[in-house]
Amino acid sequence: MGIASFFRRYYGEDDKILSLSPFEMELDQYEPFYQKARRGIEDRRTKQVFAFIDMGGHWGVAVVDLERCEVAFGDCLNQPAPTDRISALVNWIRPRDRDEAHWRWATKQASKFEVPEMERPESSGILAA
Repeated sequence: MGIASFFRRYYGEDDKILSLSPFEMELDQYEPFYQKARRGIEDRRTKQVFAFIDMGGHWGVAVVDLERCEVAFGDCLNQPAPTDRISALVNWIRPRDRDEAHWRWATKQASKFEVPEMERPESSGILAA
């Protein structure tokens, strides 16, 4: 699918930003993390989801804004957004009670955000992060 990881970000009760990475956990701990992330999405505590996207030799980053139903994509080599991978990401994390047709449109209309351009992709993962 090309999605290497995702970071869940939401504002807790004390408005503190919390981030978790599945790579920091053992595989047997991943399912509880996923269930907690799904609950955060469904009950609207999760505001944005960040994902590193494998672009075939380098990395891009997608940001899914769950409140605005928008997707943004950045790539240091200025390649177009990979709609197949972004669509898979959105289908995986979008809240089920929100307008599916609008999400299909948002996936195809992923806006670009400014990422410094690189001539060589070797360190694009760090730049994407």
